Amino acid sequence: YAHSDAGASRKNGTAEEPALTKKAAYASARFSVVCADKSDDGTPAAAFGLIEVLAGEFNFYMVERYWRGGAADPGLPSGSKRVLANWTRFFDRIRVCNTMSDTCNTAAAAMIHAHPRFSTMRPPPVVTKPVLAPAKALKAATAFGELTGRAETCNENTKQLLAKIGQMFDYVTANDKERTQAVAAFEKAIPLGRAKQAKIDVDNSARFCGRTASIR
Repeated sequence: YAHSDAGASRKNGTAEEPALTKKAAYASARFSVVCADKSDDGTPAAAFGLIEVLAGEFNFYMVERYWRGGAADPGLPSGSKRVLANWTRFFDRIRVCNTMSDTCNTAAAAMIHAHPRFSTMRPPPVVTKPVLAPAKALKAATAFGELTGRAETCNENTKQLLAKIGQMFDYVTANDKERTQAVAAFEKAIPLGRAKQAKIDVDNSARFCGRTASIR
């Protein structure tokens, strides 16, 4: 069978020239490989491969999909326009997304390219996450950080919460940059919460811990 590299095709295989395209801000190249062979029982066999190479901002990525079976099998992509169209539509959805600066829906990407979906080439429903506007995310992070500081002053154990705070904000922010800003706002507000809780009368602190209290 032919290697994914077009130049490595055996004599009984064919490989088309890579088709250069541009997806969003990143370049990509796609090509297919078709090989003819014989199975162990002597009947004609075939193999088909569709390969796409994508250039990200920092790395290169290669996505490969192969089919092997009988040369007369209706599932052979090179022998069926309908099957090949399904493969092409699936590859058309592949994108490179920089989570440091772009709005990347990682949940949708995981659904689209999960193994069961990939094997059947059926486009899944789009899954979205509840993304907050940057200003709202910062406001929520500040309030949450202040409450965490108050809880720590009341001797509450916040270790598990602090260990997962990045993951929590990753779920409601659009990209790594906004998540980092939200986490920074959260951490900055913790000392403020501690200070506010400490201003409450020491004799009443146990009574007010976990409740709303007036600050002198």
